[in-house]
Amino acid sequence: MVRVHLYNPDSKILSPNQEMWLKFPDGTARQACPLQVRYVPKAVLLAVEGVQSRERAEDLRMAEICVPKSALPPADPGEFYWLDLIGLAVWSGDQKVGDVSDVVRYPSVDCLRVRCAGGYREVPVVEEWIEGVDLEAGTVRVRGWDQMPLERA
Repeated sequence: MVRVHLYNPDSKILSPNQEMWLKFPDGTARQACPLQVRYVPKAVLLAVEGVQSRERAEDLRMAEICVPKSALPPADPGEFYWLDLIGLAVWSGDQKVGDVSDVVRYPSVDCLRVRCAGGYREVPVVEEWIEGVDLEAGTVRVRGWDQMPLERA
């Protein structure tokens, strides 16, 4: 069995024979099938098809488990999933400043990685920096845009 650490320790989303993908740090991905799923405190133990030895389990180290969005429960009103933000236009005041290209998870805060003129800026997902998100309009409104360092592309 492979021990999996969850982003959300309360999540019970994985189940046997569910469609899932393993995304590796080098950017590659492959489909995988969980045969058994056992929830333990702060983790899940998975028996994954084709993984019968410790060496094969070690090959999965640092892989991220991805499930189809359709497997996720609907977000509550006023809430959203990080993946819903990717591709949204980012506005500061009345000016479009870029587009969300990714969400980066740091130990202290999650940030929107915004592709903008000259490179990228990371916007912490906290009230101080995020004014609002409108999924229907396809926009994220931010504060303090000029204070965020530019990472040249």
